[in-house]
Amino acid sequence: MKFSKIAMITIAMVMLLSFGAYAQTGPIDKGSIMLGGGFQYTSASGDLYENFDGDGPTTMIFSPSFGYFFIPSLAFGIDMDLTSTSLGDYSMSDMGVGPTVMYFFDLKKDEKDSKGKIYPYVGAGFYYVTSTMDSGDPDSEEAKKSGTRIVAAGGATFMLSSAVGAYGELFYSADSEKHTDPIETDSESGSKLGFEVGVRAFIF
Repeated sequence: MKFSKIAMITIAMVMLLSFGAYAQTGPIDKGSIMLGGGFQYTSASGDLYENFDGDGPTTMIFSPSFGYFFIPSLAFGIDMDLTSTSLGDYSMSDMGVGPTVMYFFDLKKDEKDSKGKIYPYVGAGFYYVTSTMDSGDPDSEEAKKSGTRIVAAGGATFMLSSAVGAYGELFYSADSEKHTDPIETDSESGSKLGFEVGVRAFIF
């Protein structure tokens, strides 16, 4: 499935679920909407990371997300990962999108005000990923890859107000990709273990 089709389906689902929202008493109640985003920026240097020209890699990652609570504490949604990496003339862009599920634990159900609460959570997601690599050589064509990513995560959201919280999570991903060029048939797989921080807003 091409990424453009997935993007259109994603937008349609977001609109449909948004129209179905109604007034709630808390951020993780049935019918609540969750909007979030995490950002990472890395600039590396030194002999370990620099190429022969002395250039170090720069990486930016933005992870917007949308979720809808069909029942209390359980949210289904759509996440995206947008990654940009550059190293001298070389650059790579990576775009992933897919469905996710998250379960939040309300450890203080008796407290009506959600401000100051901490909601631990676990989650999982499946992403379709496309990658484009440019070597910087004008005589060479861009290389493209596509693949999948399966993610498992766990973390906690600290509510800064009744509707906005900051989160931190530890995640593990199993990745697989292959060239989209019919001539190239090789495939690669790998895994990542990382930590992400960001902000979530709840509409209820």
